[in-house]
Order: sequence, then structure tokens, then C-alpha cells
Amino acid sequence: MSTPAIDLYPNMPDWAKAKLAEFVERLATMSNQELIDQSGQAILGAAVMAGRRSDTGLDDAKASACAAEARRRGNEDLYQRGYNSAVRSQGHRDMVRPVSTPISVGEPAVA
Repeated sequence: MSTPAIDLYPNMPDWAKAKLAEFVERLATMSNQELIDQSGQAILGAAVMAGRRSDTGLDDAKASACAAEARRRGNEDLYQRGYNSAVRSQGHRDMVRPVSTPISVGEPAVA
């Protein structure tokens, strides 16, 4: 199964692509609150894995899939709320980041 999230990460191992495909399928059935929660978890996971040798890109791809799902629902604020939740959980204040802006893991959480 090819999805935009999988296509963005062509070097992802096959096992991670399979997990991502299952995740993308579940996203469409999630409530808005579940999408917010999953967005925040994926963003934190991507931040934790950034730069590690074992990073498969799965969390980055999940975050991209969450952003795409929020856009599909016509409510990009869902992803933003997940992003802010992740930022707050690390002791920072909310940020306003357009969904279309790539998340650069490693940049300061507070401008």
C-alpha cells in the first residue's frame, strides 16, 4: 500500500512501512481527540529518535500522516493542538506553526 506518508520516506525499512500503512488506515477512524493525541505522540517520538542510528523515520512519517489527516478533515488545528501538547509536555509554551511547515527536530521549541 502506497500512501503520501510512505512515499515521503522511501528508505524506510519494509517492516516500518507496514506499520505505517496500518497506522494510516486507523487514522481515518480516529476521533478528533485521538488524532490530536497521536499527533503529539508521533512528534515526541520523532524528537527522541532524531539523529539516532536506529531511527527508521517511522515517527516522522506518522507525524506527517497525522498532519495529512488533519488537512483531509479540513481542520489543521487538530495537528497544531497535538504539536502544542508535545511542546507543553517538555516544559515549553505553545507555538503557532502552520501544518505545511516541516518540523525540524532539533530546532528550539521556543522562538
